[in-house]
Amino acid sequence: MSKIIQVTDDKVMIGEETGALTELSKTDALFPPVVGDVVKYYKNSGRTVAVLISEQNQIARGNDLKVLWLEDNKVLIGKSDGTLLEIDKNDFVFQPQIGDLVEMFQKPDGQIISKKEDVHAGVQSTSQAVAGVIQPTGQVGAKSKIAAGLLGIFLGSLGIHNFYLGQTQAGVIKLVLSIVLCWTIVVPSVVSIWGLVEGVMILASKPGTKWHLDAAGNELQD
Repeated sequence: MSKIIQVTDDKVMIGEETGALTELSKTDALFPPVVGDVVKYYKNSGRTVAVLISEQNQIARGNDLKVLWLEDNKVLIGKSDGTLLEIDKNDFVFQPQIGDLVEMFQKPDGQIISKKEDVHAGVQSTSQAVAGVIQPTGQVGAKSKIAAGLLGIFLGSLGIHNFYLGQTQAGVIKLVLSIVLCWTIVVPSVVSIWGLVEGVMILASKPGTKWHLDAAGNELQD
């Protein structure tokens, strides 16, 4: 097991069970690194990257090839044995997204990468969507953590912070309860406390946690 033990402005220090220490550039951690995160390595002859083990949609299983990260003209693909492949975007016959399973086919003048359907991931994603679980994308979105937190604290009873983050259903529930049942006094007060607690949780959140995500699964800006 490999675990992050220190994060600096430009480096990530990763400790191994054997006691060995690995130093990575912060740009090669394909997620917002936090001390204590358990990670998996993918390597090639010139580069090593790390992804969160907790993000099951980013870990290659069995003989899978999985998209780990997207760069300007390259796509980073991880194999289950820890091998890292850097593939030209032009070799893909579809628009790759982080977490996609892919298949590689060789041709005389190069290769073609096509998308492979992940039945197990599809079932898991569907069940998680029903349960309201947000899937992290590993990308930083346009929403501000501070703005969302303050909206929750001061306008939480109306669900404004939920609407800001794209969590429409949660926002509608708070808004309806506060307006329709305003005569009860008790219900709006409870909803207000609900929004206040969510606002505080958002402000105190760290990258990689559920309170640090918008509805699309993007990290909030600190």
